[in-house]
Parts: sequence; structure tokens; C-alpha cells
Amino acid sequence: MTLLLGILLLLVVIAAFINLQGKFNHLQQQLEELKKVVNKDLSPTSPTTVTPQAAITEKAETPPADNIPEPKTTVIETQPTPVDAKTEAIKPASTVAVFSSKPTANVVVQKQAASATNQAQVQTQQNKTDEPDLGKKLWLWFVNGNPVAKLAIIILFFGFSYLFKYSIDHQLLSPEVRILGALVLGGILLGVGWRLRKTKELYALILQGGAIGVLYLTIFAAIKLYTMIPFILAFILLVVICSCSVMLAVLQRAISLAVIACIGGYLAPVLLSSNAGNHIGLFSYYLLISSAILAISFWQSWRVLNLIGFIFTFVVAFMWGVDRYQPAFYFECQIFIIANLLIYGVIAVLTSVRSEKQEKYQHVIDLILLFSAPLIGFSLQYSIVGHIEFGPAYSALFFGLFYLVGGYLVLRKWQQDARRLAVYGLALGVGFITLTFPLAFSAQWTSLSWLIEGTVISWAALSQRQHRFAWIGAFITILGSLSLFLTNFSYNYGLDNTSFITLYITLSIIALFSACLWHHYRHLDISTFVIKVLFLIIAALSWTILIIDSTLRFTTSDYPVQIILFGFVAAVWFWYFIGRKQNWDMLQYSVIALWPILFISLFTSFVAGTYTIPAGLLGLSWIAAFGSAYFYLNQLQKNSLALTPLALQLLHISLFWILLLWIANEIRWVFSHLPWGFESLELAIVLAVLALVIFIGYILRNQFPFKQYQQAYWFAGLAPVIVCTILVLFTGLYDSGQILGLTFVPILNPLEQGAIFALMMLTVWSLRTKQLKPAAATFITVFQLVLVLFIFLWGNSIILRTLSTLMNISWSFKALWNTSEVQVVFSLTWMLIALILVVAANRYKQRYIWFSGAALQGIVVLKLILVDSIELDGLLRAFVFIGVAILMLIIGYFAPLPPRNAELTSKELTEEVK
Repeated sequence: MTLLLGILLLLVVIAAFINLQGKFNHLQQQLEELKKVVNKDLSPTSPTTVTPQAAITEKAETPPADNIPEPKTTVIETQPTPVDAKTEAIKPASTVAVFSSKPTANVVVQKQAASATNQAQVQTQQNKTDEPDLGKKLWLWFVNGNPVAKLAIIILFFGFSYLFKYSIDHQLLSPEVRILGALVLGGILLGVGWRLRKTKELYALILQGGAIGVLYLTIFAAIKLYTMIPFILAFILLVVICSCSVMLAVLQRAISLAVIACIGGYLAPVLLSSNAGNHIGLFSYYLLISSAILAISFWQSWRVLNLIGFIFTFVVAFMWGVDRYQPAFYFECQIFIIANLLIYGVIAVLTSVRSEKQEKYQHVIDLILLFSAPLIGFSLQYSIVGHIEFGPAYSALFFGLFYLVGGYLVLRKWQQDARRLAVYGLALGVGFITLTFPLAFSAQWTSLSWLIEGTVISWAALSQRQHRFAWIGAFITILGSLSLFLTNFSYNYGLDNTSFITLYITLSIIALFSACLWHHYRHLDISTFVIKVLFLIIAALSWTILIIDSTLRFTTSDYPVQIILFGFVAAVWFWYFIGRKQNWDMLQYSVIALWPILFISLFTSFVAGTYTIPAGLLGLSWIAAFGSAYFYLNQLQKNSLALTPLALQLLHISLFWILLLWIANEIRWVFSHLPWGFESLELAIVLAVLALVIFIGYILRNQFPFKQYQQAYWFAGLAPVIVCTILVLFTGLYDSGQILGLTFVPILNPLEQGAIFALMMLTVWSLRTKQLKPAAATFITVFQLVLVLFIFLWGNSIILRTLSTLMNISWSFKALWNTSEVQVVFSLTWMLIALILVVAANRYKQRYIWFSGAALQGIVVLKLILVDSIELDGLLRAFVFIGVAILMLIIGYFAPLPPRNAELTSKELTEEVK
């Protein structure tokens, strides 16, 4: 809680200083401009312009009237001086000022001065409209003035607070010394700040604000922690400090001082809280500070100060109520709520009436006080009277009467100055009285009446261009929607089937109708965009609840996901055609909702264990969903709707991935029905499906949806397929390929057939990707090397499975390694492969292929020395050595190393192959 309020402190102090700094800079700039204009008007013989080189013209001496010579001009060049943008804007365009002793010279000067004055006025008006926004003011406040002092006083405030805490916890100082030290510190800061108020105004205000905060802390600690003074005396002292703070702030017209003083006062009971539970003292103390803010508002229109008081009062009250409220505290809490409603209501009216020319964002503060106070106050009121029968209804009636009477009194006293504020008060009164009925009667049909009422008001108001009343109608509609949602999810107000269908069909239609209504009448108004989106969200949420809840209420099917998916497909296409009718792109984009719907449905099916194949006709919902999505992509591709190429690629690839996940989930169902001993068949099916995906993509590369985004599909879309294929191939190397009850046939068995198909498709993918994406040539080269390695490994695994089956050898590494026949076959096979490589390399003059074959020869030789010479004996050892030697002799004779200069280019190699 301390950290939260500390952050709040920093933000509101920054806001206050922004306001002070902006006004000070604005006034200073206006003063400088007026000085320049006045000086030019009062000096007819002075230069009328200043060039960028600062040319200054001296006045020529006036000769006798009977002998008037030609006018003389004397120009003195001086060093350039900085000229700000506003001063530059009021300069005439001439470069040298010429002064004449003739009578016409003064007339020219006066005209130029008048022109400069008019330009200065125009520039001033432009500056008023070009005020920096709040974020820029935040930055300017921090970098200008004295940022070190601004942060130092805040850090000092927290530092001494925590020092007090530490001294209390460790009993380092007696309570009297602590209190006296704090008083001395506050007095020193206040005295120094008051003394420097004329020479260093900003710094002085920071010190005075810190001093007032220290005094607040000290008095509160003396009464709350140590009970050194009676409560009455402490209360009087707090009144004195608060009053002095108000007087200092008003006398110096220092909003920063008032802000810091109020923040220090608000934080004092929070930082030094002892959890004693003295809520009466806390409420009285906060009411005292709020009353001081009310008193300030009679002299100054400091909206930031009003907002600070409002936030601290209601935030602390809410946090206290969550943790500490008991029914026994009802009377005190009731007085606190009513008093603050009165205080901040009066503050909002006074500030609005007193200020005629304020910045736009400051008027928002008046509205925040006017609307937030009753809304937050009523939420607090509801929490303390919720257990009383008809308590909330009576509270809403009281709030309504309070704001009706208040709005009427304000309108009667300030008919012109506060007319808008009075109308808002009357609207609040009507709203709270309207709220009385649902609090007293059934929530279900009250929600329905609000929906119809709000929609009718918005329709009538928009058709008559009464936009304020239209916003009131929209608010009532949104309120009815929220009430209906809460009614459905509330434990106490569960809906029967008839009420559910009636209410949610009505809500979904009204919300969609309201969105279209606002789009039709004000589709070009940016401020209306939020309300349209909000109505669309309500419509989408109501449709979602209607589809899902209706399926669960009225069906007993084992496949609810398929039914719900079909309902969403119908809903999004209904929205799509409504969007085309209204010429509203946002509704036409609603079909894109199928993407997350498909993913969520797929995830739900995976968790629930429901699949498409056993669902029968209900499984067609998946076909309809994917077909709708691809049809919509085709519509986008025909430019019936405009999307960026990147967005279209993302839609294509994401839908393709969801389709792959759906296929994987169906394969999971197939596997769940295979008996034990069919693990090799599972791997074969996975390899075949993955390879088939690549094959279909290659066959349909010039058809929709692959044609326009071949590169995206072939590289990004198939990326998970390639990764999964490699992983499954690696796993399959260790599988025996045996299927329970079936005879193993080398190469023609499912596992090896699937692996061969997969390796072929990986080769096709690498070649096609290298053609489509030349920038990835290095990656593809590495991938092809890995692919060659996998081909080599799978060739060896096929040999091992064949030998294991024919020689009845157990499928284990140890058994196969210790078999002499296996070692002989491997040595001869590897050497035969090396022979093929070097002969091909010599034929096509490719040295890198020859070196690959030579490397494989070296591996075989090492194997002969390290393995075969030890493991083999007798005839087998001689046979393998002789066979390897003969093959090496053939290699040396027919395929020596190609010369370096004789390598052919790729083009020549292609022609020779042809």
C-alpha cells in the first residue's frame, strides 16, 4: 500500500508542477512579446527590423528645413544574437532598416510597427492552439526548473518517514526527541522557504511544501503513535497547519505548495499507520483536508489539487473498506460518503463557474469529479447497505434526488456559466432513479428493459443529430448488457432455459444493431469508434455465450465441440454479410475470428479427447470451418477487402498450421485404436503423412492457396513439417521395423517405405527452397549435408534390419555389434559407397565429392585396424581385408583425384549430363 501511494504521490506532484511550469512559461513568453512590440511603438526612429546579422541602424541627424539633403543611412554590424521562434515570427522581411529625416519616414515606421503588432497577435493565437500535449509537458517539467530539488524533497519526505519507522522499531531515540527533531526540521524548511520566496520562487515553494508535510507527519505521530498530546489539541494543530498551508498557497498563488501540502497531509496517516483501527480519526482527518481544498477553490481554480484530493480520499476509503469495514461502522461511513459527495460536488461546480478560459484537459477534471464521485460513492454505499433489504434501492433513490435537486439549484443560480454541468447533474439524477427499479425488482427483465430503452433513445437521438442524448442511450444499453452478463453468471440469479434464450437472443441482436446504428449515422467520427467496438465486443460475447450455453443446455451429444464450431461458422458468416450490407469492413473482417475459434476448438478437442472421424456427420463442421476460412482467404486475395501482404501471409500460414494440428489430432485418434506391437506402423504413418504434406504442397504449388505465397508456404509454412520429419526419422533409426503378426520384408516394410518417401520429399523441399529463396543458400547447403547423413544412416539401418531378420539376430546394439557378419557387410558396403563417390567425382571433376569418398575410405581403413582385425577371425577377416583392398585398387585405378584446374562450372556440368 505504501508503494502504491508513493507512486501516486510522484504522479500527482509531477502533474501539479507541469501546470505551474506551463503557465509560467506561457506568461513569460507573452510578456517578452509585448515588451518588444511596445518598444517598437515608442521608438519611431529606432530600427523597425533586425536581420539575422543583427543590423542596427543609427538615427541620422536632421538638417535645417531649408536645406534638406538626401536621406543618409548608417549601418553598424554587431555580433549575431540568438533569436527565438516567437520573436522571429513578428519581424518584417526587410534586411536593413532605413531611416529618413523626411516626414514620410515616421509614417513608414508606424505602419511597420502596426504590422508587427498584428503579427504578434496572430502568433499568440497560434501558440494558444499549439500547446504541447500532456506527455510533452511532463518531460518539459522534469528537465526545466530545478529537477534535483523536485526529486530531493520527495526522497527526503520518504527518507524521514522510514527513519522514523527504523527509530521506532529499534528504540534508538526517545519519542520526545523524535517529535522535537521533526518539528525543528519542519520549521527550518518552512523558514528557509519563506525567506527565499522572492529570489528563488520555485525552490522556495518546494521547501515550504516539504516543511508542511513534515509538520503533518509530526502531529499525526504525536497523537497516533505516542499519545503525547490529547486528541483535541492534535486536531486543533492539524487545523492550524492546514489553514496556514491554505493561506500560504493562496497568498503566493502557488498550486505546487498546495499540492505538496495536501499530499503530505493525505499520506501522513498511511505511512505512520499503527493498525489501531481508529477509523473516526482517519475520516475526520481526511474530511478536514478535503474541506481545506474546498476553501481554496473559492479563491483559486486549481483543478489538479481537486483531483488529488478526490483520488486520495476515495482510494484510501476503498482500501480501508475492503480490509476493515464492519456493520458497526455504518453511521460513520455514511457521514463520510455524504460529506465527500457534497464537498467534491461543490468543488466541481465552483471551479467550472469561476474558470472561463481553461485548457481542454482541465475541463476533464471537472467531469471526473462530477461523475466519479457519485459512481464511486454509490459503490461504497452499496457495500455498506447491501445486506439491508431494499437498502441499495433506497440509496439509489437518495442519490438520484440529491443530484436532481443539485442540478436544479446550479441551473437556477448560474444559468449560463454552469448550464452544461447542471445538465450532467440532472442526467446523473435520472440515472440513479432509473437504477432504483432493478435494485428493487427482478434483474433479468430490468436488464431487458434497459437494453430496449437505451437502443430506442440512441436511435431517436442519432436520427435527430442529438449526440449527447445518443451517448446517454448507449450508456443505458451498455449498462443493461453488463447487468445481463452478471445475471447469467450469478449464482443467485440462474436463468431457466426460456429466459436464457429470450434474453441472449435479444442482447445479441440489440448489440449488433446498436453497433450498426452508430456506424450508419457517425461512421466518420473518430470519437464514436470506441462505442462501436464496445458494442461489437458485447455482441460477440453474447453470441459466444448463446452458442456455447445453448449447446450444453439443449444437447446430450458426445461431441459438443463440433456443434459449437458449426454455430460459430454460421455466426461469423452472418456478421460478414451484415458488414457487406452496411459497407463496414470491421464486420466483414469478423470471419478472421474463425482462426482463434479453430485453434480453441482444436485445443478443447485435444483435452476432451473428441475427434472428427468418430463424430460422423458432426465432423463436417471442421470441413465447413476450414473451407470457410480458405474461401475467405480467396476473397481477400481477390481484393474484395484490403489487407497488407504481411497480414495475408500471417493468415495463410497460421491457418495452414492449424490444419496441420487438426490432422495430427486425428492421427492421434488412429494411434489410440492400434493394438500393442504396432509402434513401427505408427512411425510409418507419421512419416508418410508428413511426406504427403510436402508432396501435396509441391504438386499444388501453382494452385490456390500456394500460388501467391509460395515462398511463405514452402519455407515458413512447412518448417514445422520439416522439423517433425527429421525428428521422426531420427527416432525411426532405432526401431526394428517389426509389426506384430506381420512378416518383415526388407525395404518393402511400412517403416522403411515411409522413411524412403520422407527422405525423397526432404530432398524435393531442399531443392525447391533453394530455388525460391536464394538468400538461404547457405542454410540449404547445410541442410542437404544433414540430409545426406540421414540417407547414409538409414541405408545402414536397412542393412541392419535385413541382417537381423535373415540371421535371427536380436535387435540390440550389443548383439549386432558383436556379430562378425554385420561387421564384414558394413566394411564392404562402406567401401563400395566410397568407390561410387570417387568414380562419380572423377567423372564429373568434382573434388569435394572425391574427398567425401576418400574420407569414407579412411573410416573403413580405421575400422579394419581397430575393429575388424580384433573382432573377426579366420576366413572372415581375410575375406574382408581382401575385399576392401580390391575395391581400393579399383578406386586408385579408375578414379584418381581430379586436378584442381579441371573443375567444371555448374553450367558445363549440366550440359555434359544432358
